[in-house]
Amino acid sequence: MQIKEEETLNEIMGTFTRSPRNTTNRPYNNNSKYVNPKKGPDPDLTISGIKLRRCNELEGWQRSIFNDLTSGNDQYIIARPGGGKTMPIICYWADQLLGLNVSSSQIHIDNRQYEKVMVNLFKLLVVPKSIPKIMFMVPVISLAQQTARELREDLASILMQLYNNNPDSLLPVICRIQGKNGKITQLYSRRLDLLENKQPGRENVIKRNLDTVNRSLVNEVSDFIRNLVDRRIFWRAGADKSRTKVDEAIAFVTVYESGSTLFKKDIGSRNINLQLLVLDESHLIQESGIDIENQERSYQISDSVYDVMNNKNVDSDCRVVMLTGTVNKKTAGELTNYMNKCFKRKFPKEAVVAPESAANRSNLTVIRNESIKTTEGVVNSIIRAVHQNDWGQLYVVFSGKTIASIIELCIDKIGIRNIENSQKHGYEPSNTFSGLGKQRSQTNIKLTDEEILSIPPDMRMSVSNITNPILRQSVLRGVGFLHRKVAGDYFSGEQLYKMTENDKSIVAKLFKDRKINVLLATDAVGIGVNIDVKDLYIPSIGKFNPNVGDRAPSSLRDLAQILNRAGRGATPIASIQTPKEDIEVVTNALFAGPDDFPEVGANKSFGKCNRSKFNSICQRTLGIFRNSRSSNRNLSVR
Repeated sequence: MQIKEEETLNEIMGTFTRSPRNTTNRPYNNNSKYVNPKKGPDPDLTISGIKLRRCNELEGWQRSIFNDLTSGNDQYIIARPGGGKTMPIICYWADQLLGLNVSSSQIHIDNRQYEKVMVNLFKLLVVPKSIPKIMFMVPVISLAQQTARELREDLASILMQLYNNNPDSLLPVICRIQGKNGKITQLYSRRLDLLENKQPGRENVIKRNLDTVNRSLVNEVSDFIRNLVDRRIFWRAGADKSRTKVDEAIAFVTVYESGSTLFKKDIGSRNINLQLLVLDESHLIQESGIDIENQERSYQISDSVYDVMNNKNVDSDCRVVMLTGTVNKKTAGELTNYMNKCFKRKFPKEAVVAPESAANRSNLTVIRNESIKTTEGVVNSIIRAVHQNDWGQLYVVFSGKTIASIIELCIDKIGIRNIENSQKHGYEPSNTFSGLGKQRSQTNIKLTDEEILSIPPDMRMSVSNITNPILRQSVLRGVGFLHRKVAGDYFSGEQLYKMTENDKSIVAKLFKDRKINVLLATDAVGIGVNIDVKDLYIPSIGKFNPNVGDRAPSSLRDLAQILNRAGRGATPIASIQTPKEDIEVVTNALFAGPDDFPEVGANKSFGKCNRSKFNSICQRTLGIFRNSRSSNRNLSVR
């Protein structure tokens, strides 16, 4: 993607525009040679395929959040899943990262300032201590990995776009970072020599050599930026953590329970002050209000949050943002009032509640589907989707045993995809290898060379890295599955279906990248899995609950998280399909708002500012569910 020089910052941030070009501020490259602005960047040196978040598309309520953060206020943001609550946070961080530090919606900078922003960003990456730090706390490992990956992609996109704006201006900066023996330094020197070579009769040879050097430069710069960014994002989940050095990191990601450890072992000892702390899915800090739910983890999360908020590294200069789509507004206010009093935070009196228009951006239809009430019906529906290459089918099945049965039937009835097969749909009538025999009954068994060759080339790396043999066989048939181990449920003692966090990440990415058509999941898909879904099937809303030892209806909160996986702008039209008896519950949960969720800890006196009182504010429950309003302009039921 090539963008005109004057549009580059607008593409990166969307909030910035450049002042009109004037002749008194001529742009110069690092060799003091005048660069003709009309010529623009050399297309042979630009990097294609850059994806950027567009902050110029912020809606009014999102713009207010951005401005409030820049003005020094904390924020508790309540918006339905997929409503866009994360966008103003990323835009705020990018604003701080560029060092502009302003609250207005439009910034005008002249050419010299503009070039200084670009060059300083590369210089700051060499001295990361001077870069504003951001920290995300999330509920599950898969979401931590996903958040870290998205932060890398955002930062890499900004750097690549800055490079694309004027490669010849920034290549010398990269060369200084790499040193005289660096590959980019050598290639760039060779490029300059070829540009100055004017030997008669060798024009074609010089051009071919220059094209080769330019292609190599683009590849090397792209790798350099990605490798540099990889060393700037640090994540921790229990004992597992990234290889990034803490002193070199500009962003930190952790699961809630590891927050205390991150500060004690990594951040606290190095006196790293944060610019922004984001508590994602913050409803988990407070109990949901359902008696049958296990409250143990909620206590662990609130303990960790207390330690983090009480840490000297989260000072008055650090903004705190809490994000969720499934919490009562009074519940949120009770917690933020406590934080204002005891941690000297600056939350407004009321949480920011996104308007009803800030919801699913697809045209959603709730459809009655009786055929999915049986395992056979689900299997037939999956086979049809696979054979018709119908992408984006998510089946949410709360029973692990049912998922296992469905997967085994799909493996038995669907042949492995063969991209070289001339048959319709590209599937062989029989399997190349079944993977269900004794030779595949254990995990961590590597594929043979013959088996690797039977995998489509663009999936070989991913499939080869899957440790679960059943999952490996399943994705080769266009079907994947995800689950979270629940005590007492089928998966808890079933080694054949055991999944690593890496397996979960791979199958989610295969589905998101449209390499597989269908994904089966338990409620693990509600939080921590970033996927695009066209059609969501939910055969039953009941799930196994370990506290009662039997199946029980899913909570309004869990259903709201799950159902809002559908659409979200990934497709213009999306559907949620469920049997007739569950349509009303599904519809209510789909559009549940802040007033529909239970109140937790409301109207209690603060008392002392200590851990015990903080736990009390978070855990003690008041209120019951209310019936949700199901009116929405994007919803139809049939």
